[in-house]
Amino acid sequence: MADIIEIKSKKKTANDLNALLKNANILRSKIDEIKKDNIAIFNKEKFINLMAGLIADVLIKKKMIEREIFLCQIYISNLLASFIIPPKSYYIIDYLLEYADREQPICIQRGADICFMINSVFTERGRHRSMTPNDYEEIGRGLYYQYYGITKSEIGFYMSKHFKEMAKITNYCFKSISKQKTCC
Repeated sequence: MADIIEIKSKKKTANDLNALLKNANILRSKIDEIKKDNIAIFNKEKFINLMAGLIADVLIKKKMIEREIFLCQIYISNLLASFIIPPKSYYIIDYLLEYADREQPICIQRGADICFMINSVFTERGRHRSMTPNDYEEIGRGLYYQYYGITKSEIGFYMSKHFKEMAKITNYCFKSISKQKTCC
């Protein structure tokens, strides 16, 4: 006779695929409403929701329905909003030197974030000082992975893995809002 084993269901969390997909659809449904609001670009929370909705819209249309992709979408939306206040430097070496001095993983993460922003939003800066967008992509991927290796934070792994595709999607979404008369 075979043993009967009990199968326990995983506890649902805010980061499971169903919850992330539901949140993405809610944000998608609010895009037009947020775009009509002339202050969305100046309100951090509305800007985060707008970018999260735009990115979610692209992800769903492209059938890129994966938990890790939606976690990247949330991370990127918050990252974009954090750049309302400019970073102290756009030079990656500054963050690597800071890490060497302080040994704090946030320095590595900031360097990776700068690479991502240069590849997705500030693309004209991607050719600054004999660097290419591919250089920033490789450095950014490596820094996100290094951040993951130090902290075991899954977002570091996911951003490293999906850097290029998420940068392209973010660039597309950012361009779509910069063309809106309400944002300029």
